[in-house]
Order: sequence, then structure tokens, then C-alpha cells
Amino acid sequence: MDTDPLEPFLPLIAGLATLIGQACIELALEDMPADKDRAHWTDEEKEALISFLVEQKISGKMGDGSFKTAIWNAAATHLSERFPNQKGPMKTAEMCKGKVTSC
Repeated sequence: MDTDPLEPFLPLIAGLATLIGQACIELALEDMPADKDRAHWTDEEKEALISFLVEQKISGKMGDGSFKTAIWNAAATHLSERFPNQKGPMKTAEMCKGKVTSC
């Protein structure tokens, strides 16, 4: 029976695959915010955000199928006023937008 010509290189290939896998994991984790920087959403906060955005849509403040930056900023302000003792950091416009797009 003939041996596979790559057989002598299998340990090297496995080592490279491990290194590449570890580098990918490190790269992915590098861009993740530290837990203290992550938004923690309660059901009440999520409901308040959605209600606020629905009100904005009804009042005609949604343009071209999406909300403008000013509305996302207003949503973050609305949440900080309604929930002054939020767990984790205060919600930002980016966090609000991310929460809606991840649902």
C-alpha cells in the first residue's frame, strides 16, 4: 500500500492549523468590548427603546426606511433619563442601534 505523500507533513499541518485557530480567536476577542463596557439590557429597557422608536416612526421621524443618527442619540438620552441606574455603562446611540438590529 502506498503512503500518502503528505503524511510526513501532517504534524506540521496540524501545528499550523492550531496556531491559525488561536490567532483567529485572539483577533476576534481583541475587538470585543470588555464586559464592563458591554450594555446590559433589561426587558423594561428594551421595551422602552422599542416604544420610543415606534413613537418616532409614527411622528414621521424615520427617513428612507431607517432612523437618522439624531433619533438614535435621542433614544440613548431617553433611556438614560428613564433608567438613571442602568447596569453597566449608559446606553449609547450605537448600543441602541445594535440592540434593535440584533433582535
